[in-house]
Amino acid sequence: MIYRVAATLLLLLLAGCATTGSGTPDPAESAMDRSVAAEPRIAETIDEHLYVPKLQPLPDSEATGHVHENAWERLTHRFVLPECSDQEANLDWAEWYAARPDYMGRIFKRAQPWIHYIADELERRDMPGELALLPIVESAYDPFAYSSGRALGPWQFISATGKRYGLKQNWWYDGRRDVWASTDAALRYLNDLGVLFDGDWLLALAGYNSGENRVLRQMKKNRAAGKPVDFWSLPLPDETRGYVPKLMALSAVVSSPGAHNITLPDMSNSHYFTAVDVSGQIDLQVAARLSGTTMDELQRLNPGLI
Repeated sequence: MIYRVAATLLLLLLAGCATTGSGTPDPAESAMDRSVAAEPRIAETIDEHLYVPKLQPLPDSEATGHVHENAWERLTHRFVLPECSDQEANLDWAEWYAARPDYMGRIFKRAQPWIHYIADELERRDMPGELALLPIVESAYDPFAYSSGRALGPWQFISATGKRYGLKQNWWYDGRRDVWASTDAALRYLNDLGVLFDGDWLLALAGYNSGENRVLRQMKKNRAAGKPVDFWSLPLPDETRGYVPKLMALSAVVSSPGAHNITLPDMSNSHYFTAVDVSGQIDLQVAARLSGTTMDELQRLNPGLI
């Protein structure tokens, strides 16, 4: 087995220098049981080892012609979801977030160490930048969030779906809480859903929340009745009806923070942490002492370690 810990970039000496659509939401409690699909339509993959991030270089920014001053600009440059500002639910949620700047500030601060890494992964996979905001909807970016539907982690995986996407879960480690591993699993799952729904990301997001088979069943019923099969036309559960508008609203807030009375915190377009191969088991207190950081910080960057 390969062992690794996450450490802030200041510590590189170790490496050699979701809720319903109405009422007051509680994102940390918001996740629908995604085990509704009796026959998985997406291939199973199980990784028996602790997740090790793949740190392949991204395209040179000068070669691509895009140099972004901060992580927010980098994300919004990749915003591609359809413009749906005429949907009342989107407007309602944008107002809800805008009315709670302190709450949003706490979430953005919690997300700060991970945004750059997730932006990297979205660029590698050519996926929408808005997906970096999805953990706000799922868990308020809390890796320890646990829902009433038994979903866990920043991306809110239930055990079965987590295992389906290679998230190991045992006495020592839970990949659903590991931001590295769960991000890889969530983006693979979302990419599979994007393919399944022919590039319709709103349907893919609905499938992520309520199960792809449920969405497919409702699409089939609508087609049989001669009705449209877009997200807004499907009779989906209340939670899912509110789930997609939350992400759309967050996208609007991040795209135009001034218009929503929100101040985005400084978010450098640079890595906050790196992976350090420690070759074997190591006590985190020892790792913290050797790296010159605190135990709290090391645990914060390695939430998958139980």
